[in-house]
Formats: sequence, structure tokens, C-alpha cells
Amino acid sequence: GGNIKWIYPLGRTGVTYKGSDGCGNVAACKVRITVEDQKSPGVVCYHGLSTSIAQMPGGIMAMVDAKAFNAGSRDNCTDTTNLKFTIRRASLNPTVPPTATQLTFDCADVGTQGIELWATDESGNSAYCLTTILITDNGQLCPPDVGLGVVAGIIKTPDGNNVEKVRISIKSQNPMYS
Repeated sequence: GGNIKWIYPLGRTGVTYKGSDGCGNVAACKVRITVEDQKSPGVVCYHGLSTSIAQMPGGIMAMVDAKAFNAGSRDNCTDTTNLKFTIRRASLNPTVPPTATQLTFDCADVGTQGIELWATDESGNSAYCLTTILITDNGQLCPPDVGLGVVAGIIKTPDGNNVEKVRISIKSQNPMYS
């Protein structure tokens, strides 16, 4: 059989085979070649990034862009500048790429957080890498972690008799303790 070695672009390409013999007979045959990108990007993450909680217009938080974690991801067909990067907190069974391009962290997130960085090429192929980010509170903007407290005791009347089924509530100006 004939050999039609060539570098074909993504999509469909028409190729015509022509053949002739020594007696002047000529024949042609058209074939269609389809090239599909079915290979996912190679995703490379930076490890060990950190950021600090700050006072922002929306509150005390830190915001991190997905591209901040990209350490040189590549694809076989899509130019690196056209890869779409998305991000989410690490999950147990990642199968579908996230849609967020940015994550927000607050005081409850201080410490090390697991992250999935996803890259999607122009053909819709996706892959991810796992990394972490250290969320700090360098400005000491977050309230101290006092844990959960317990209120216990006995409520008595002025005469010293026990009072049963009493409801107690604690009110505070600090929403952390309300």
C-alpha cells in the first residue's frame, strides 16, 4: 500500500492518492484523515507556596489565583498561553475539572491546605497535580482559637432551691462568640 506520511493539522484533511502504470493508466482515490487531540496536558505544580490573611474590601481573607501554582505545564497541541487553569481544594475523588480560577481563604483556613491545579487544553482534555499552600496570619487579624467551651453549673433560687430546665445564652459583640 501507499504511504502518505505527513504532519497533519488537528481536524479533517482530504488526501488524494494518484497512481499510474507504465501503460498510461491513471487512477485516483480520495481519503479523509481525521486527527484528534486526545492527550491531556502535563500539569506541573509549584509546591510550598504561602500567603497571609489580609484585610480586604470583602473581609479578612487571602485570595490565590490558579496560575500562581503553574510551574511550567505543557500540552502537545495547545500553546501554553492558551491552556486554561482552574483550581479547587483537594478532594478525595477528583474526576471533573473545577470551574474556579481563584480560591479564597479565611481565618478558618490558617494552616496547610491541599490544592488541585487543573489544566485544560483547547480540545477539552484535562489533568491535574496536587500541591499545598500554607495560609498564615502574619498580621494577627484572626481572633484567637479558643476552642469550644462548656458552661456548667447549678441554677438556684435566692432561697437555695435548684431550678430545672433553665436556658442560658451568652451574648458578645464579637461574632466569633455569639
